[in-house]
Amino acid sequence: MATRTNRKRNGSKQPRDRRLQEKRYTEKTLYEDREYGLFWYAWLWKILRPVLVLLCSVTIVAGIMSVAWNKVYDDFLSPMSDDTTDVREFVIDSGSSVSTVGKNLYEQGYLRNKGIFKYIIQFRGLTNSIQYGSYQISPSMNVMEIIDVLSSGSATTERTITIIPGWTLQDIAQYLKKEGVLKDTQEFLDLCNKPETFIEGSYALQKAREAGGFANRLYALEGYLAPDTHTAFS
Repeated sequence: MATRTNRKRNGSKQPRDRRLQEKRYTEKTLYEDREYGLFWYAWLWKILRPVLVLLCSVTIVAGIMSVAWNKVYDDFLSPMSDDTTDVREFVIDSGSSVSTVGKNLYEQGYLRNKGIFKYIIQFRGLTNSIQYGSYQISPSMNVMEIIDVLSSGSATTERTITIIPGWTLQDIAQYLKKEGVLKDTQEFLDLCNKPETFIEGSYALQKAREAGGFANRLYALEGYLAPDTHTAFS
């Protein structure tokens, strides 16, 4: 009799447990348990997962951009020589265009790419800031540093000129104009017909005046400008 009663009780308990299980595990709750587990911090993972996905994506994109920038910098913007401390004179002639300046920098070993120099100048609006003159730059400078120097207005107008034996005053005037020392040759040639302007400091000119050596010359100072290397300022 006791055994029968126990069976009855056990029999009535099993269906009730099954009903509880069926009530607890729906298709949705079973899916969620399998996806996130039965841990108490499953709700935290739901919040952290999109954040971690975003961070990973940002890290990957940043890595790609860093590699791309390093490649561009090495190929176009980096200095020609990192291990040199030499500073050299770079001269921009009067009337030179940005393209000409970039070409000269490239040919003289200051740039890796002459086109990128022009594009950066135009992008930064510095076309009119590049003035003629003499600048001190180094192969250890990158493109941006070179542009900063050339657009800083720190140029010196000092020129080293060489007068070749046998040149006439007209030849010298054309040469000085080409080197950016003169804007107009006529002013120079007019001065060459005014020896009195320079006589005070020249014994040779004083003797020439006394001997009438300025007569019958196209220019009074013809033959009195010594062939040599000189420093001139424009």
